[in-house]
Amino acid sequence: MNIGSLRSDAGPLVAVVVGLGLAATSPSLSAQDGNYIDAVTPYAHHQLHRYRGKESDTRAASADESRTYNASMQVSQALNRALGQLLAGDALDEDVAEARNVQAVFSEHPDFRGLLARQIGQNARDIERNLAQGVLQSRLEKLLEARNYATNDPVQVLNAYLITAWRVVHGEYQNPYDRSYRGLQRAMRDMEIVASDAERQQVAEMFGIINMLTLAAWRNTRDPDEREALRTGTLMLAKRVSGIDLQSVVLTDRGFAQRH
Repeated sequence: MNIGSLRSDAGPLVAVVVGLGLAATSPSLSAQDGNYIDAVTPYAHHQLHRYRGKESDTRAASADESRTYNASMQVSQALNRALGQLLAGDALDEDVAEARNVQAVFSEHPDFRGLLARQIGQNARDIERNLAQGVLQSRLEKLLEARNYATNDPVQVLNAYLITAWRVVHGEYQNPYDRSYRGLQRAMRDMEIVASDAERQQVAEMFGIINMLTLAAWRNTRDPDEREALRTGTLMLAKRVSGIDLQSVVLTDRGFAQRH
Protein backbone atom coordinates (compact mmCIF):
# COMPACT_ATOMS: atom_id res chain seq x y z
CA MET A 1 0.00 0.00 0.00
CA ASN A 2 1.20 3.48 -0.79
CA ILE A 3 0.80 6.55 1.35
CA GLY A 4 0.41 10.03 0.03
CA SER A 5 -0.63 13.46 1.16
CA LEU A 6 -2.08 16.48 -0.53
CA ARG A 7 -2.07 20.12 0.46
CA SER A 8 -4.94 22.47 -0.09
CA ASP A 9 -4.38 25.89 -1.59
CA ALA A 10 -4.58 27.35 1.90
CA GLY A 11 -1.73 25.16 3.07
CA PRO A 12 -3.07 22.72 5.71
CA LEU A 13 -2.26 19.08 5.24
CA VAL A 14 -5.00 16.85 3.90
CA ALA A 15 -4.74 13.24 4.96
CA VAL A 16 -4.68 10.61 2.24
CA VAL A 17 -4.24 6.88 2.50
CA VAL A 18 -3.71 4.98 -0.74
CA GLY A 19 -4.14 1.30 -1.39
CA LEU A 20 -7.09 0.27 0.74
CA GLY A 21 -9.22 -0.37 -2.29
CA LEU A 22 -11.42 2.27 -0.69
CA ALA A 23 -12.28 5.76 -1.76
CA ALA A 24 -13.83 8.69 0.05
CA THR A 25 -15.69 11.71 -1.17
CA SER A 26 -16.54 14.79 0.80
CA PRO A 27 -17.63 18.33 0.09
CA SER A 28 -15.30 21.21 0.81
CA LEU A 29 -15.03 21.73 4.53
CA SER A 30 -15.62 25.47 4.65
CA ALA A 31 -16.21 25.26 8.39
CA GLN A 32 -12.51 24.65 8.74
CA ASP A 33 -11.81 28.16 7.35
CA GLY A 34 -8.60 27.00 5.70
CA ASN A 35 -6.82 26.48 9.02
CA TYR A 36 -8.10 23.10 10.10
CA ILE A 37 -6.75 19.80 8.91
CA ASP A 38 -9.02 17.39 7.13
CA ALA A 39 -8.12 14.51 9.40
CA VAL A 40 -11.27 12.69 8.43
CA THR A 41 -10.22 11.55 4.96
CA PRO A 42 -8.45 8.25 5.52
CA TYR A 43 -9.24 6.93 2.06
CA ALA A 44 -7.69 7.90 -1.24
CA HIS A 45 -9.31 10.77 -3.09
CA HIS A 46 -7.25 10.04 -6.18
CA GLN A 47 -8.55 6.47 -6.36
CA LEU A 48 -12.06 7.74 -6.97
CA HIS A 49 -11.74 7.17 -10.72
CA ARG A 50 -11.73 3.44 -10.00
CA TYR A 51 -15.22 3.69 -8.53
CA ARG A 52 -16.99 6.17 -10.78
CA GLY A 53 -19.48 3.54 -11.85
CA LYS A 54 -20.50 2.93 -8.26
CA GLU A 55 -20.33 6.48 -7.00
CA SER A 56 -23.86 7.48 -7.99
CA ASP A 57 -25.26 4.46 -6.19
CA THR A 58 -23.34 5.38 -3.08
CA ARG A 59 -24.47 8.99 -3.19
CA ALA A 60 -28.08 7.85 -3.27
CA ALA A 61 -27.68 6.74 0.32
CA SER A 62 -26.99 9.07 3.21
CA ALA A 63 -23.36 9.71 4.13
CA ASP A 64 -23.76 7.72 7.34
CA GLU A 65 -25.15 4.75 5.44
CA SER A 66 -22.33 4.90 2.91
CA ARG A 67 -19.73 4.70 5.67
CA THR A 68 -21.12 2.08 8.02
CA TYR A 69 -21.17 -1.67 7.53
CA ASN A 70 -23.05 -4.76 8.63
CA ALA A 71 -20.64 -6.71 10.80
CA SER A 72 -19.58 -10.21 9.81
CA MET A 73 -18.22 -12.73 12.29
CA GLN A 74 -16.07 -14.22 9.53
CA VAL A 75 -14.45 -10.84 8.86
CA SER A 76 -13.85 -10.32 12.58
CA GLN A 77 -12.21 -13.72 12.90
CA ALA A 78 -9.89 -13.04 9.97
CA LEU A 79 -9.04 -9.61 11.35
CA ASN A 80 -8.26 -11.01 14.80
CA ARG A 81 -6.01 -13.65 13.26
CA ALA A 82 -4.18 -11.07 11.14
CA LEU A 83 -3.78 -8.65 14.03
CA GLY A 84 -2.46 -11.45 16.22
CA GLN A 85 0.16 -12.22 13.60
CA LEU A 86 1.04 -8.55 13.21
CA LEU A 87 1.46 -8.00 16.95
CA ALA A 88 3.53 -11.17 17.29
CA GLY A 89 5.77 -10.15 14.40
CA ASP A 90 4.75 -13.17 12.35
CA ALA A 91 4.06 -13.42 8.63
CA LEU A 92 0.49 -12.76 7.56
CA ASP A 93 -1.59 -15.71 6.39
CA GLU A 94 -4.15 -13.38 4.81
CA ASP A 95 -3.97 -9.72 3.92
CA VAL A 96 -6.60 -7.37 5.34
CA ALA A 97 -7.15 -3.65 4.83
CA GLU A 98 -4.32 -1.56 6.31
CA ALA A 99 -2.38 -4.65 7.48
CA ARG A 100 0.64 -3.82 5.32
CA ASN A 101 0.86 -0.30 6.68
CA VAL A 102 0.66 -1.56 10.26
CA GLN A 103 3.19 -4.28 9.50
CA ALA A 104 5.63 -1.74 8.03
CA VAL A 105 5.53 0.40 11.17
CA PHE A 106 5.80 -2.62 13.47
CA SER A 107 8.84 -3.83 11.50
CA GLU A 108 10.54 -0.46 11.79
CA HIS A 109 9.63 -0.07 15.47
CA PRO A 110 9.68 -3.53 17.10
CA ASP A 111 9.70 -2.11 20.63
CA PHE A 112 6.44 -0.33 19.84
CA ARG A 113 4.94 -3.54 18.49
CA GLY A 114 6.09 -5.42 21.60
CA LEU A 115 4.50 -2.87 23.92
CA LEU A 116 1.14 -3.21 22.22
CA ALA A 117 1.39 -6.99 22.11
CA ARG A 118 2.23 -7.12 25.81
CA GLN A 119 -1.23 -5.75 26.60
CA ILE A 120 -3.06 -8.69 25.02
CA GLY A 121 -0.97 -11.86 24.70
CA GLN A 122 2.36 -13.64 24.34
CA ASN A 123 2.06 -15.00 20.82
CA ALA A 124 -0.20 -14.84 17.79
CA ARG A 125 -2.48 -17.63 18.97
CA ASP A 126 -2.89 -16.12 22.44
CA ILE A 127 -3.60 -12.70 20.99
CA GLU A 128 -6.17 -14.06 18.55
CA ARG A 129 -7.88 -16.00 21.32
CA ASN A 130 -7.94 -12.99 23.65
CA LEU A 131 -9.26 -10.71 20.93
CA ALA A 132 -12.07 -13.18 20.28
CA GLN A 133 -13.29 -12.66 23.85
CA GLY A 134 -14.33 -9.15 22.87
CA VAL A 135 -13.13 -7.29 25.98
CA LEU A 136 -11.24 -4.61 24.07
CA GLN A 137 -14.09 -4.25 21.62
CA SER A 138 -16.53 -3.67 24.50
CA ARG A 139 -14.27 -0.98 25.93
CA LEU A 140 -14.04 0.65 22.54
CA GLU A 141 -17.82 0.63 22.19
CA LYS A 142 -18.20 2.42 25.54
CA LEU A 143 -15.58 5.02 24.61
CA LEU A 144 -17.20 5.73 21.25
CA GLU A 145 -20.82 5.65 22.40
CA ALA A 146 -20.03 8.19 25.12
CA ARG A 147 -19.01 10.56 22.31
CA ASN A 148 -21.83 9.68 19.94
CA TYR A 149 -19.46 7.75 17.66
CA ALA A 150 -20.28 4.41 16.06
CA THR A 151 -18.08 1.32 16.13
CA ASN A 152 -19.21 0.38 12.62
CA ASP A 153 -18.15 3.68 11.05
CA PRO A 154 -14.47 3.41 10.04
CA VAL A 155 -14.05 7.16 9.67
CA GLN A 156 -15.27 7.79 13.21
CA VAL A 157 -13.15 4.94 14.58
CA LEU A 158 -10.04 6.22 12.83
CA ASN A 159 -10.67 9.73 14.12
CA ALA A 160 -10.98 8.39 17.65
CA TYR A 161 -7.63 6.64 17.16
CA LEU A 162 -6.02 9.85 15.90
CA ILE A 163 -7.21 11.71 19.00
CA THR A 164 -5.71 8.99 21.21
CA ALA A 165 -2.52 9.07 19.16
CA TRP A 166 -2.27 12.85 19.49
CA ARG A 167 -2.61 12.55 23.27
CA VAL A 168 0.13 9.93 23.42
CA VAL A 169 2.47 11.93 21.18
CA HIS A 170 1.98 15.07 23.28
CA GLY A 171 1.80 13.41 26.70
CA GLU A 172 -1.73 14.56 27.45
CA TYR A 173 -2.84 12.26 30.25
CA GLN A 174 -6.22 13.81 30.77
CA ASN A 175 -8.90 13.51 28.11
CA PRO A 176 -10.68 16.88 27.97
CA TYR A 177 -11.24 16.52 24.24
CA ASP A 178 -14.89 15.52 23.97
CA ARG A 179 -15.52 18.73 22.04
CA SER A 180 -12.80 17.69 19.60
CA TYR A 181 -14.69 14.47 18.91
CA ARG A 182 -17.79 16.55 18.18
CA GLY A 183 -15.84 18.97 16.01
CA LEU A 184 -14.44 16.17 13.89
CA GLN A 185 -17.87 14.59 13.70
CA ARG A 186 -19.35 17.80 12.32
CA ALA A 187 -16.55 18.11 9.78
CA MET A 188 -17.08 14.58 8.47
CA ARG A 189 -20.87 14.40 8.57
CA ASP A 190 -21.19 14.54 4.77
CA MET A 191 -18.32 12.22 3.95
CA GLU A 192 -19.03 9.12 1.90
CA ILE A 193 -16.96 5.97 1.40
CA VAL A 194 -17.05 3.67 -1.59
CA ALA A 195 -15.89 0.28 -0.32
CA SER A 196 -17.14 -3.15 0.56
CA ASP A 197 -18.57 -3.93 3.97
CA ALA A 198 -15.60 -6.22 4.63
CA GLU A 199 -13.08 -3.45 3.93
CA ARG A 200 -14.91 -0.99 6.14
CA GLN A 201 -15.13 -3.54 8.93
CA GLN A 202 -11.44 -4.44 8.67
CA VAL A 203 -10.36 -0.81 8.96
CA ALA A 204 -12.73 -0.04 11.83
CA GLU A 205 -11.84 -3.13 13.85
CA MET A 206 -8.11 -2.81 13.17
CA PHE A 207 -7.85 0.74 14.47
CA GLY A 208 -10.44 0.30 17.18
CA ILE A 209 -8.34 -2.49 18.70
CA ILE A 210 -5.07 -0.62 18.17
CA ASN A 211 -6.66 2.38 19.88
CA MET A 212 -7.47 0.31 22.96
CA LEU A 213 -4.03 -1.34 23.00
CA THR A 214 -2.37 2.05 22.71
CA LEU A 215 -4.37 3.42 25.64
CA ALA A 216 -3.56 0.32 27.72
CA ALA A 217 0.15 0.55 26.95
CA TRP A 218 0.17 4.26 27.74
CA ARG A 219 -1.42 3.66 31.13
CA ASN A 220 0.68 0.61 32.00
CA THR A 221 4.13 1.73 30.81
CA ARG A 222 6.32 3.74 33.16
CA ASP A 223 9.83 3.08 31.85
CA PRO A 224 11.04 6.25 30.05
CA ASP A 225 12.58 4.32 27.15
CA GLU A 226 9.43 2.31 26.64
CA ARG A 227 7.26 5.40 26.81
CA GLU A 228 9.40 7.00 24.13
CA ALA A 229 9.09 3.85 22.00
CA LEU A 230 5.32 4.04 22.39
CA ARG A 231 5.28 7.74 21.51
CA THR A 232 7.49 7.29 18.45
CA GLY A 233 5.66 4.24 17.16
CA THR A 234 2.29 5.90 17.63
CA LEU A 235 3.51 8.99 15.82
CA MET A 236 4.76 6.90 12.89
CA LEU A 237 1.64 4.75 12.64
CA ALA A 238 -0.70 7.74 12.74
CA LYS A 239 1.33 9.45 10.04
CA ARG A 240 1.44 6.30 7.93
CA VAL A 241 -2.32 5.77 7.94
CA SER A 242 -3.50 9.39 7.87
CA GLY A 243 -0.70 11.46 6.40
CA ILE A 244 -0.76 13.76 9.45
CA ASP A 245 2.35 14.57 11.46
CA LEU A 246 0.79 14.78 14.91
CA GLN A 247 3.82 16.61 16.26
CA SER A 248 3.02 19.58 14.03
CA VAL A 249 -0.65 19.98 14.89
CA VAL A 250 -2.75 21.04 17.85
CA LEU A 251 -6.06 19.51 18.88
CA THR A 252 -8.84 22.04 19.27
CA ASP A 253 -12.59 22.04 19.79
CA ARG A 254 -12.95 21.94 16.01
CA GLY A 255 -10.39 19.23 15.33
CA PHE A 256 -6.75 19.33 14.31
CA ALA A 257 -5.07 22.57 13.26
CA GLN A 258 -1.60 23.43 12.11
CA ARG A 259 0.71 24.57 14.87
CA HIS A 260 1.85 28.14 14.30
